[in-house]
Amino acid sequence: SDAALRALGVISGSSSAPRASKPLSQLLLLQVSPGGGKLLDRWIRHPLHEISLVRSRQELVRFFVEDACNRDGLRGDAGGLKGTPDVLKITDKLRSLSEDLDSPRSPSLKDAVDLYRFSLRLNGVTTLLRDALNAQASTGRHQNAVQTLRQRFLSPLEKAVRELARLQALVEEVVDPASMQDARRWTRFKVQPQFHPELQRLQGALDAATAALEAAAGAVRKAAKSGKDKQGKERIKLEKTPVRTWHLRVTKKDQALLKKVAGAKTLAVQSSGVLFTTASVERATAKVDRVESEYLGVQRQVEYQALKVAATYCDVLDEAAELLSELDAVSTLAHVAAVNDWTCPELLELEDTGGKFFLEVEGLKHPGVAAVRGDEFIPNDFRMAGAEDRRVCVMTGPNCGGKSTFIRSVAIAVLLAQMGSFVPAKSMRTTLFSRILTRIGASDNQTKGHSTFFSECSEVAGMLEEADSTSLLIIDELGRGTDTFDGFGIAWAVCKHVGKTLGSACLFATHFHEVTELDKESGVGAFNQHVAADTSGDELVMLYEVREGYCDRSFGCHVAKMANFPEEIVVEAEQLTEEFEAVSGFRIYDKAPRRSRETAELFDKEAENPSESRKRPKVAA
Repeated sequence: SDAALRALGVISGSSSAPRASKPLSQLLLLQVSPGGGKLLDRWIRHPLHEISLVRSRQELVRFFVEDACNRDGLRGDAGGLKGTPDVLKITDKLRSLSEDLDSPRSPSLKDAVDLYRFSLRLNGVTTLLRDALNAQASTGRHQNAVQTLRQRFLSPLEKAVRELARLQALVEEVVDPASMQDARRWTRFKVQPQFHPELQRLQGALDAATAALEAAAGAVRKAAKSGKDKQGKERIKLEKTPVRTWHLRVTKKDQALLKKVAGAKTLAVQSSGVLFTTASVERATAKVDRVESEYLGVQRQVEYQALKVAATYCDVLDEAAELLSELDAVSTLAHVAAVNDWTCPELLELEDTGGKFFLEVEGLKHPGVAAVRGDEFIPNDFRMAGAEDRRVCVMTGPNCGGKSTFIRSVAIAVLLAQMGSFVPAKSMRTTLFSRILTRIGASDNQTKGHSTFFSECSEVAGMLEEADSTSLLIIDELGRGTDTFDGFGIAWAVCKHVGKTLGSACLFATHFHEVTELDKESGVGAFNQHVAADTSGDELVMLYEVREGYCDRSFGCHVAKMANFPEEIVVEAEQLTEEFEAVSGFRIYDKAPRRSRETAELFDKEAENPSESRKRPKVAA
């Protein structure tokens, strides 16, 4: 869902995403065509679940990762995909073509010209792809990718080129090429006069009217003795804009020339100069406008017939556009992988891993944070496996230590792998996951009267209902929006249910250090990891390293000090924390013994029914 993607920082809009980070979509959406961007967005939202499809896309991405020359050529402007128009939007308009060409949704000759340019670009891409495949075939490398590109892309594209040759010829015959450059005169592209006898007659009348208009403008220049500027251009210019018909313009610097023009009528004063006209120019303009209107009336009839013919190519155009969009998306993934030095993940079948999920990654980076921090980012390793009793990773450590960033990076790597993309790591081996479910960040829903904690619980309940043994769950600080004992009980019970009943993969970041005791529970498959920090000096230094085992102390007061809390508040907070822990018995640090049997029974009872077992500790005044 979009909410899960925002929580992971895949798309923008999450307040809980790492601040010094770019959304994954911002890193990936470097496509060069509108269709490529839409397809990449679809791949992000709908990753693949069939290993054969993922491997096939991987091979295409690898092909372009290792062939930088053809990758850049494909993404380039000269004979490549860059600048390709949004063909699917044009064919949608062609399919709803009516005789009312003035409707905003109606196609126009401009759309036909865009299709003409698309077909020319299609020729260039097809030639480039053919040459690239022929060169690779001679080396014997990337055989599967070469075969796929030849069968799924090159052959149908060559067929489309042949079929669209007739559409190219139609546009060349109908559209006046001069009108494509002379944008000042025509709000529409112009049909060639030779295409229709009436248009030929009107073109003659239009040429005569235009000559009369130029003569009227020349008479004004002569009367004003305006001459030309240093660039050799007329100081008094004859112009037409989309919002104003033909008129004269003089710069503010030369507006004194207007005093020499008898009957000059100021139309507007703009930053570009003074717009004006005269009676003779107005008469000539009216005649030009009248003939142009007649010309466009006849042109609409020709235009409608030409667009009807163009509409018969919609299916061919759609198929070609979809193929080019896929080439754009694949080459974009390759470009991102090559630029960022990502690696291709190895995909494992479930039968190779005992029928249970497996995930192992070395040198993992969060792509968004790494894009901002560069070489400063600390990569980490991670491994979890359903068959090895490593299902639920309980992640502890100080605030700002990187817990949330790390669990997100694992989920993002899985998402990228199932898109067929390379991943930001040195290596990765994984089975496919059926879904990625997230509970990250804290927010309430004021419109529905839901508190932060209620919203949190509702989301987790939905996750537990959807999850299965091949799901990946990402849960960040569950239970922090309520009483400590209630929150701990819920966190404990959820982790236990995920590992023991569902058998799902789960990364669970928490400040309830007592949840790390779950690694002693049989059948849960819990294991502990923590983000390291250095307290050997006077200040807390975050190391951003993920290590095995639980965090052996709390750093809340250290973080408060880092946030510039007043010293007396920090001191009192540290004293109260020690008293609270001493009374509650909630200490699992290295100097304290692991929990007793009585405490274990209390934990399990609290997990099952928090409200009955809770006994609030007394805190000394």
